[in-house]
Amino acid sequence: MSDHGSYAGVGAVAAGRLGDRSLLVSGSWDGEVWLWDLREEAPVMTFEELDSVVEGVAVVSVDGRPSVLAAGGTTLRLGDLGTGRWEDPLPVPGGDISCMDVAWLKGRQVAVVGAEDGTVHTWDLENRRPLAEPFTAHTGDSRQRRIPAIRIIELHGRPAFVTSGGDGLRVWPLGG
Repeated sequence: MSDHGSYAGVGAVAAGRLGDRSLLVSGSWDGEVWLWDLREEAPVMTFEELDSVVEGVAVVSVDGRPSVLAAGGTTLRLGDLGTGRWEDPLPVPGGDISCMDVAWLKGRQVAVVGAEDGTVHTWDLENRRPLAEPFTAHTGDSRQRRIPAIRIIELHGRPAFVTSGGDGLRVWPLGG
């Protein structure tokens, strides 16, 4: 893939599909979010620059239309693929976001967000609201609490997610 110009370091990357098109979305340390066409190996669009480091991105389907989701600072942002503009931010209380993963749950897309302060937040993207109250997944000093990675999985036929922290890996049920 070629350089897209004002490269400031990629903080997040995810793949997705739009019809028969394979896409890549990337978020950078300077708040830029780019959508790439993998077949053409070229950028398709750039979104309005965000005011924080982008720590997580995804191609999602919300309200029956494809969108981009970006996580950074203390907000989630849904981006319109037609205009390159962001919807109003979804505030994520607590520390700055450090990671995010997205999956389908009961016919709707959900996001699970990890934060620098060790909290986990689950979001119903369709209704733009939390699925549950945030909780602390990891304890200890600030290095141990930080969640650098989160992944949604299926465990024994049920949705769950794994968090990593300085005190190890933890598995949590994903409900809602």
